[in-house]
Amino acid sequence: MWLTIATAVLSAAAALGGVALTSRFAARNQGRQWEHEKNQKYREARLLAANEFVSKSTQIREACLRSLPPRSDALNADELSDLHRDMRMLAARLRLTALKFDTVHTAMQILDTSAEILKLLKRDPGRSEHTIAIATLRIASLRLTEESLVSYVREELGLGELDGMPQYDEESMLKAFLSKALRDQEAVANVLAQIQEIQRTPPDSSWLAR
Repeated sequence: MWLTIATAVLSAAAALGGVALTSRFAARNQGRQWEHEKNQKYREARLLAANEFVSKSTQIREACLRSLPPRSDALNADELSDLHRDMRMLAARLRLTALKFDTVHTAMQILDTSAEILKLLKRDPGRSEHTIAIATLRIASLRLTEESLVSYVREELGLGELDGMPQYDEESMLKAFLSKALRDQEAVANVLAQIQEIQRTPPDSSWLAR
């Protein structure tokens, strides 16, 4: 009789223990699944914000480039201003979701450069040679900064660098863009010297206010 009772008690205890272990494992798996879904949603949010930001920057850059010779298309200032306003909101989203400061800083550089290009082209609708040269350089700079942002975002998402990314020689690239914008090689040399002088100027603290 006592043996029967002991066997029944042990069986009940084993059953309860099995239920407890099963519940514990289920809770642990559920927690891992929830954590995975949360990380995936966070990853998708970062990717979406960066994708929309770069896409709108590209639209502004290409529209500004088309407004320069030889195409000289009309510039829809209102439409581009709306795109830039959207970029400001997306930059705020990037600041909230990015993991590294370099990602945020590069996005802010894109925001500032695109604003400078729009301001420059609105101020000189006639497109003087000087405006064409400066705008061309800033558009080229914007293109490269977009690539930097893409690289930072890919790094954050664990995607790695794109295969075959070209390496740029800054001075050669500047000369090429200036030669395309300016016919006179003396003017190219003068503008290049001005750019290099600006590059040698120590940065001030104005960026802290942005």
